[in-house]
Amino acid sequence: MRGVRFGTGSDREKAHGHLADFFKAVDRGIQELVHRGSAPLVVAGVDEDTVIYRSVSGYARLLKDSVQGSANTPLSEDELVRRAYAIVRSDATDRAAAGLLEFKERMAPARFSTALDAILRAALEGRVGWLYINQDAQVFGVFDGIRRGKRVNWGEEDLLNAAAVETIRQRGLVFTLPDSEMPDNAAVAAVLRY
Repeated sequence: MRGVRFGTGSDREKAHGHLADFFKAVDRGIQELVHRGSAPLVVAGVDEDTVIYRSVSGYARLLKDSVQGSANTPLSEDELVRRAYAIVRSDATDRAAAGLLEFKERMAPARFSTALDAILRAALEGRVGWLYINQDAQVFGVFDGIRRGKRVNWGEEDLLNAAAVETIRQRGLVFTLPDSEMPDNAAVAAVLRY
């Protein structure tokens, strides 16, 4: 045998390397644009490209799902936003459901409630840190309570909405979840600060 010729990489392997370098530069730019990776990031593209981007990205909030599409058949801006929002919403729901389950398992029973009346009273006192509402539920009624020594009565309204508003007013967090993610088919669940 005189000799064997071989290369150090196929054109496809070289292109993959160049694309990876390009995506690293894109990732650095995104991280500078969105400080410390605080916002969720949805990647859009063909599977081959999104896989390469994911393999080189250091972005903390890169979501696992992608918007599938190609430059040959571009999506309208409205369709792109609609699909990306669905991915962000799904991720937020999954994270909220996991948080609720963790709170329910580790919190003392006195700090976790599904009783709407008790939750409304705690919300008025600023004690609700995390409120989870069944996205399909409505509970209409009248609630009388005390906030900072003053009587509160909103009249007839959706009491779940009232609990949400009071929780937000007191710097608590509010999440909506599908019925299947709520504990014991409850309309509402709250984690109390104290």
